[in-house]
Amino acid sequence: MIILQEWRPASWDRHTKNTSYLARITDAILAGKITVPIAATFPIEQIRDAVALQAGRHVHGKIVITL
Repeated sequence: MIILQEWRPASWDRHTKNTSYLARITDAILAGKITVPIAATFPIEQIRDAVALQAGRHVHGKIVITL
């Protein structure tokens, strides 16, 4: 049995000790230097269609579900 508190990937310490990378990414997003491509947007009622599209593995971008 693995207890999640004891298990962590080898890179865990490297990422948790230095949070400046997160601040740089946040600043870049807010400045519009990083954008996330949106492949499709679906209302929650069409969640099955969204999952089917993603399962096809030919999506170039994120699928957004609106509530």
